[in-house]
Amino acid sequence: MKSQADDEFERLLQKFIDEELDTPDETDDSTQMDDNETDDLPFPKEMSDRAADAMIRNHHSTTKCMEDVSSVSLDLMTDHEYYSDASMKVTFKGKPGASLRPHRFTCSFFTDDYMPICEGKEVAKIKNGRSRELTMEIPCNQIWIPGKFFMIVRDEGDYSSVMRIDFTLDKHLKIVQGNWKRCRVMSPEDVLTSCLRSDNDNWGYVSHCPGSSQIRQKVLLATQMLLYNECRKESYGELKTCMNLLVCMKNPSIEFMGRLQTSMVPDYELNYIDSTTLFDITRTNPYEVLLETIENARMKVFCLTRLNELTGPSGKVILRKIIDIVRKSHGKTLLWLCGTRREIEELLALFPSLKQFFHEDSWVEQKASTTYEMVQAFFTMMEEEHLIPNVLAKNRLSQAIIQGVKQGKLSSWTLDDVRQFIEAEIIPLYISHLVSSPNVDYAPLLKEEDIPFDKLTDTSSTYEKSISELNEMIGLDDVKQGISSMANQARLFVERRRRGLKTSDSQVYHSIFTGNPGTGKTTVARQLGKIYHSLGLLSKGEVIAVDRTRLVGQYIGQTEENMKTVLEEAKGNVLFIDEAYTLFTGADDHKDFGRRVLDSLLTVLSQPDSDMLIVFAGYTKEMDVMLNTNPGLAGRFPYRYNFEDYSSEQLLEIAKRLFEREEYSLSDEAETEMQKTIIEAIRQKTANFGNARWVEQFVHNGIIPAMANRIFSTNCNNFQLIEASDIRKAFEKFNPKATELKPRHRVVGFTA
Repeated sequence: MKSQADDEFERLLQKFIDEELDTPDETDDSTQMDDNETDDLPFPKEMSDRAADAMIRNHHSTTKCMEDVSSVSLDLMTDHEYYSDASMKVTFKGKPGASLRPHRFTCSFFTDDYMPICEGKEVAKIKNGRSRELTMEIPCNQIWIPGKFFMIVRDEGDYSSVMRIDFTLDKHLKIVQGNWKRCRVMSPEDVLTSCLRSDNDNWGYVSHCPGSSQIRQKVLLATQMLLYNECRKESYGELKTCMNLLVCMKNPSIEFMGRLQTSMVPDYELNYIDSTTLFDITRTNPYEVLLETIENARMKVFCLTRLNELTGPSGKVILRKIIDIVRKSHGKTLLWLCGTRREIEELLALFPSLKQFFHEDSWVEQKASTTYEMVQAFFTMMEEEHLIPNVLAKNRLSQAIIQGVKQGKLSSWTLDDVRQFIEAEIIPLYISHLVSSPNVDYAPLLKEEDIPFDKLTDTSSTYEKSISELNEMIGLDDVKQGISSMANQARLFVERRRRGLKTSDSQVYHSIFTGNPGTGKTTVARQLGKIYHSLGLLSKGEVIAVDRTRLVGQYIGQTEENMKTVLEEAKGNVLFIDEAYTLFTGADDHKDFGRRVLDSLLTVLSQPDSDMLIVFAGYTKEMDVMLNTNPGLAGRFPYRYNFEDYSSEQLLEIAKRLFEREEYSLSDEAETEMQKTIIEAIRQKTANFGNARWVEQFVHNGIIPAMANRIFSTNCNNFQLIEASDIRKAFEKFNPKATELKPRHRVVGFTA
């Protein structure tokens, strides 16, 4: 039987049809329809599902969110104070007559900076009668630690608002609740629980990256504006927003940038561009790759990385072309610049026309990791490695991470650092305990003894160990004092920055080492890498040692290729360039491709936050000539250390340490002979005497072979004791004049 509403609907529909039939056609061509005629249709243009849902929720609400609920209480479902992934119990108490039914409420939890934690709507218990209660138990796969959080409650009876309840977890994991706050449609809370739900993979990936608090807020704002414009465009037109970005991140991955693009501008396509690939000197047209990369630019995001490359000679042509395309697109082609803040600022200063595409709010920066982010990153990575910690291990690891972030040791860690720690430190211990266990267990839980907690919390251990190893080196008193002073200054700036105090970002620590061979330059460079890595100034801290033969190519274009490879390898490390003076050959230098090497290095040398320490090393006289004739280059190296030749006493101590380390011993007569021999070696030494390098060769290639010949020619059975005759025999071959090291002045490589 038809209702009155059905009759009314049919009457209105018939009236509309009759009016349309009575209207004469403007043209006989019924197959043509102008796009503008869609405005006269009895229904609106197509609208995105989420915008339509927002409008429906805004106009068709019948009740207010939780208006029949008298109170909400939260309780972490754990009977101890261990940090763990316990479920959260949410209890709703209803007013008289309240309808507390299953699946009515959806509860979502977040950190105070919008990082998603968990959500759920399953009901554990409903209590009817006079005191109506509904209890939900929300499972969580993240670790609860002390901090500030909030819960969003979505009530299916209210389409126009959600309820936000802030709460704090104290150090005993007790919950302190704040007041309720009703949030309207398209508010951040509404968007978080509609468009950016936990089943949104792109949002899930971006929001859980360490240091992404500002990025989360940027995505949230962009999603809000998408909704606003979808709802506005029919009646008011869309608000113009700038979606060009200045992304301050070190080496963002293509996956991260792709997911960020999909989250912020889903109608566009990401074009991830490594700027080093846009200019290829080996091609007939070096800019051929550029032209291929930027074709069909409409509705694409040009995401430029490796911005240093654009400050070189080829950058002007590349950016001129890109700027022209973006300007003419009128917003249909977006530009994202990705790099450190210093790199981006230098590029904007060098090419002022870039500034037209960006505003102050175009900046989005990866910050230092929060405590919560770092804790979750560890446990997520461990789960990926199929490592399941027990309750005690979860608790202690969480506490260690919290302490490490508070001390500043872990605050600069990336996901790669976390993964490397798990693979290098935790997994080997776990396997060692697994295979040595008397009981067969193929999947035991990770225990406390499987995790080296001290390496997460002892911030002074790595630094103090590196400084201690430096101070234990023989001699080099002036060098030690200078490096300690430099390291203390770096520590000061790190601590000031950590405390939010003003700190100049112009500190650079590139150094020049001068001195003869064998005076410890390479060894000190290794310690320098360890020191700066411990302070968070270098991401890796290894030494990449090269010289001219590794850098300068044999044909046109090879030098540039070599430099790209070396600089990529040296990222995060110490780039130690031995005999650096060979890169500068004086009056004819403009014909030599060593200049190309220096040009490439100047870009890195001018960046305070290059994640690289460059050390020029070589003979004192030759290095002085190079620096005196190139003052611009000299100004890039604020620290200079001169490595003096070792004294006879110091060389003897170096020899004794070699013997002790390799379990040899000297007879009394041999020690006296060793001392006399070293004194004689210094008396005979030339300007290029090898110092400690000579001692090492003297021991390994002279004394030990002489000892071996003596033992097996006399049937001696003492394989540890070195005699005086061994030393005398070795010195016949290894006197300084016979082993003199010559400085290399010959230029190796291609010259024009």
